[in-house]
Amino acid sequence: MKTVKLTVRADRFGITTSALCTIHCAAMPLVIPSLPLWGLAFLAEGWVEWSIIGISMAIAGFSLGVSYCRHHRNARPAMLLLGGFLLIAAAHDAVLQHLEPVLLPLGGVCILLAHVINLKLTKQCVH
Repeated sequence: MKTVKLTVRADRFGITTSALCTIHCAAMPLVIPSLPLWGLAFLAEGWVEWSIIGISMAIAGFSLGVSYCRHHRNARPAMLLLGGFLLIAAAHDAVLQHLEPVLLPLGGVCILLAHVINLKLTKQCVH
């Protein structure tokens, strides 16, 4: 029961961070020119983006891994998660960089959906 509460919390946090990541990725092309005016130019730095990606990966890996092993054994959330991270990685590829404004938010949405589905599957197994 303790792991269920922990994975539910991790999924909820993952949903929040994925939503923020998606908003960040979708808004950055429009907001980047005005960031220096607000003193927020650091948000356009690569380390901010990679930090968000790393935190999302860690949370998702923990939450989905524990839920899969101990509860639902459904690979759908993991497939969505993998697809989301592959879209994000593809957006950073030099050849596909022109698709970055589309691929990054789409990857964030895939990760968000992975958490939502994982949360529902985990709750179904417990009840």
